[in-house]
Amino acid sequence: MNQVTTSLPTSPITGSSNVSLLREIDTAALARRWSDEFGIAIQGLWDVGAQIQMFRCRDSQVTFAHPASASGTGGLYEKLQQFSWYYMPFKWEHQQAVNDIAVGDRVLEVGCGAGGFLQRLKSSHVEAMGLELNEAAARHAGENGLHVECCPLHRFAEKNERGFDVVCHFEVLEHVSNIRSFLEDCLRLLRPGGKLLFALPNMDSFLKHDPDGLLNLPPHHMSQWIPASIRYLEQILPIRMQQIAFEPLTDYHVDYYTEIQWRRLASRVTRGHRFILPAVCLYRSLLRNSVIRRLVRGHTMYACFTLTR
Repeated sequence: MNQVTTSLPTSPITGSSNVSLLREIDTAALARRWSDEFGIAIQGLWDVGAQIQMFRCRDSQVTFAHPASASGTGGLYEKLQQFSWYYMPFKWEHQQAVNDIAVGDRVLEVGCGAGGFLQRLKSSHVEAMGLELNEAAARHAGENGLHVECCPLHRFAEKNERGFDVVCHFEVLEHVSNIRSFLEDCLRLLRPGGKLLFALPNMDSFLKHDPDGLLNLPPHHMSQWIPASIRYLEQILPIRMQQIAFEPLTDYHVDYYTEIQWRRLASRVTRGHRFILPAVCLYRSLLRNSVIRRLVRGHTMYACFTLTR
């Protein structure tokens, strides 16, 4: 078993030890929750010792997990694939990316899952391919006529430098522990002036009120980001931000959102608890209206950068 570190780790963004310890997570309790909530036994897929530590990089404001070995394996994602909501074929961030892809662009999607976004690009006659380490998902994408390789990003980047106009990844960056090298490999693949497009959970949204959300913790998510963290990337990488956009609350997150609001209210209110549940139920009903949902910031943020060299 690994022991909890007694010295400060370096930030996976900056390489600096300018970090602060936020919390420690008991891995046995985490494993029990995975079994109870998802029916997944993670002990056989993942073993890092008694505790995981969560640190914040003071420079970038990214929260990251330590040790890096707390990251989930491909087996974890194959088990999560059984849930219909895990690989959604087309989401808000995909449409944002479509708007940033020009006719004639050659596109690479890193972590393409079962290929929902690639299928959309194919139907629009955009030349695109994907990388995916989940062999079952990659196989499924291939069966649908999509070009997907089951290859680590760094190895692919060594052989395909400057091969793409656009490199994109959606809900991927938060899963990797080697963040800086992952992003640098993405940039190696871009032609001069090419675009890096990505989306990830916004921990400055309602998600910040659910610090123990299982899917936002290791072994699933290895880092947590806020908008300032994305903007910081301009300081350490040869890229310039073109835009950052925020997803409105989606219909499939309404129940999760209102559950969080219910817990917040219940923990704060000392009197009149009988009114909380009816109020939350009314709010949830109102949020079924797409016009009202657009007023509430949702789960995901999307960024578009251009390579400056």
